[in-house]
Amino acid sequence: MSYIDYFSKNLYVLFTVIIFSLFVGDYVKSDKNKIIVIYIFISLLAVFKILSILSMLLIFLILFFLYFEILIDDYYKNIIIRKIRYKIIDFLYLLIFQYHFILFFLGLFFVSSRADFIFEIFKFDTLYIRDTLFMLWVFFIVCKISGNIFELCSFTKMYERMQEINFGNFKKLDDEKTDILLFLEDRSYYLRKNSYTVLSFDYYKYQMTNLKNILRRLPKKIKSLFRGFSTIEVQLFRSIGINTGYEKTFIRKTTEFIYTPIFFKGLKELYKQNYSTVSDEKYKDYLIKCYLNWALVRFNEKKYKNIYSLFENYKGTISNSDFLFYCLCLSKNSERITLDKEEFYKNFGYLVDKFNISDNQLTKTLGKMEMIANKN
Repeated sequence: MSYIDYFSKNLYVLFTVIIFSLFVGDYVKSDKNKIIVIYIFISLLAVFKILSILSMLLIFLILFFLYFEILIDDYYKNIIIRKIRYKIIDFLYLLIFQYHFILFFLGLFFVSSRADFIFEIFKFDTLYIRDTLFMLWVFFIVCKISGNIFELCSFTKMYERMQEINFGNFKKLDDEKTDILLFLEDRSYYLRKNSYTVLSFDYYKYQMTNLKNILRRLPKKIKSLFRGFSTIEVQLFRSIGINTGYEKTFIRKTTEFIYTPIFFKGLKELYKQNYSTVSDEKYKDYLIKCYLNWALVRFNEKKYKNIYSLFENYKGTISNSDFLFYCLCLSKNSERITLDKEEFYKNFGYLVDKFNISDNQLTKTLGKMEMIANKN
């Protein structure tokens, strides 16, 4: 072995140690800043052609997976995400959406010898231009990472929020209120035995059984593509899992569709280890109770944490009429809510009739909501 070969191999070992130290050390506090420092370090080595770009990327990806999927300081992430396919999905999500690895990879390709043909076609000096453009590209990527305001909560935080409702002794929501909630929010809920989003066979099987109604409401369905298609589970995950950046619709919805089944399937497996009876139906009942505890309510231009905070000044039981009003506040129906009884009947009379809500009950509910509105 020549001295050059020996020195080169030692450089790769040194590179691996440095990247690993940046991941696990406390020199750089946040994961976002760790990735930024690592990207800049790799970029400088690539510009000065000290190490092979392909080798550096391979080492980086291995250490990235090791850090985020095995060594990460998020206790319940390792407990809930056990299956290797889910770890790979999480790994790819973080790379692509959080840390813009594809953009970084394209930049490294641009500065590598494999991109020489591009500059040969345009016949201009590549000595400084390519490196300058590449560093500007890296600066752009660093700005995107540092400016990314969308952030998930840790799995430990999500788990702790779910534990506000104890799986061992929660009280199931009564059937009448369950019917109201699911009619307005997720009619396929109990038919989806082990699926949690609309991207599932169970959901489309349910939709095919209602094909006639779907075709009749097709114009509204097309319009709703831009507004929703959220299941109860997706809405619950949104409430417990999105830390910041709710208004970033594309990345939020992508994240919800990816992580909702991962989180709730993993949580279900965890409960199976800790409780003797964890049937599909009981788990679904539990998720509804958690949903009621975390689903944000909007009424009279004010946000409430959940149904209980909406009615916190009323100590009696929540009537079916109250519950219907609450459910209407959860969705786009809230835009049509009015406290005028005649107008309310005009907009939602079919729901009042469907769920056998008496005129007296509705009058009490509208009076109660008017007092809440005036108080605020």
